[in-house]
Amino acid sequence: MVGFTLVELLVVIAIIGILIALLLPAVQAAREAARRMQCSNNLKQLGLAIHNYHDAFNNLPGHGTGPDQNRSAFIGMLPFFEQTARYNEITNYDDYSVPSGNDPYVDRTCWKGSIKDLRCPSDDGGQNGYTPPGHTTGALVSTNYCFSEADYVIQKYGHHSNIRSPFGMKPSTTPGWTADWGSCSMYSFAGIVDGLSNTIFISERCASPGTGADSNQRIKGGVARIDAWNNKPQACLNTRGTGGNYSTTVEGRNGSGSNFAFYGYLNVFFHTILPPNAPSCYNVSGSPDTLRVAGRDGGTVAGQLAPTSNHTGGVNAAFGDGSVHFISETIDCGDLSQWFKYYSGSTATGNTPFGMWGRLGAVNDGQTVTVP
Repeated sequence: MVGFTLVELLVVIAIIGILIALLLPAVQAAREAARRMQCSNNLKQLGLAIHNYHDAFNNLPGHGTGPDQNRSAFIGMLPFFEQTARYNEITNYDDYSVPSGNDPYVDRTCWKGSIKDLRCPSDDGGQNGYTPPGHTTGALVSTNYCFSEADYVIQKYGHHSNIRSPFGMKPSTTPGWTADWGSCSMYSFAGIVDGLSNTIFISERCASPGTGADSNQRIKGGVARIDAWNNKPQACLNTRGTGGNYSTTVEGRNGSGSNFAFYGYLNVFFHTILPPNAPSCYNVSGSPDTLRVAGRDGGTVAGQLAPTSNHTGGVNAAFGDGSVHFISETIDCGDLSQWFKYYSGSTATGNTPFGMWGRLGAVNDGQTVTVP
């Protein structure tokens, strides 16, 4: 009989351990490559849904629809990415407001569950969705995918005639309001004068469903609570701490991507100001003093939200022509010590100060673009 000595057995075990140690990173890399591809496919489907919506209505989908004028652009897109039953339940009853606090419609199935096309498989932060207090029928549909606000930051709810974004609402004729609530986007494809292939429509943000009142110091999923209206982007960038966290000098909150249906900053928006995987900043005043996850606060709001993902080195982004590109977190962001664009007067027009990243967001700044 042939046997193994203890030394030989230990050598074999050591060799197996080394092989496993060498193979594990390769296996993990292969899995992440597959997840990143699935994420890219999700964005491709959403880009196709936008094109099909445009074919049907000759406009891009807009925010602010529904009886309370608080639905996101995802609602109009639902029939175009295999969510017709959900869309029909919403639109068959004109009084189906997007859930807000203890809204009686919060338990409707149209707001609950999950939509695979809205979830990036690399992000497990949104797997446990947000369930509004007092309701037991399940969590609201969370999302990793958000619409571009370009380099434009709003200050007040209702002031959202964003001429920089493909999804900006039509200007209002109502005194004191700049947006025509309840309408589609002001743009058709013909209005994207910088070209569909040069304009980002949708990208991704790590989700952290919740009320927006709970702590989350992780940059990917959290948001730093600082005054995003009266601070330039560099101040937001400076909230970066160590180990992927915000600095201990600022308070990070949850709430990102909590409710796909609700037109609210933390749910469905990102900006092409701060680079991918950079910190995000958000402030709100009013009552209740939360981050507008499932209800309105009626106060002053502003945010500078960077797209984030768990893909190494950047984020996926869907462009107006239906293509999907990977945007590196080292993309040129120009001068972050400059002010963003905002709704007051001529400041909403003109060239972006935020380099190639800002140019890819704005629909009409007329600057030269080279897609990464």
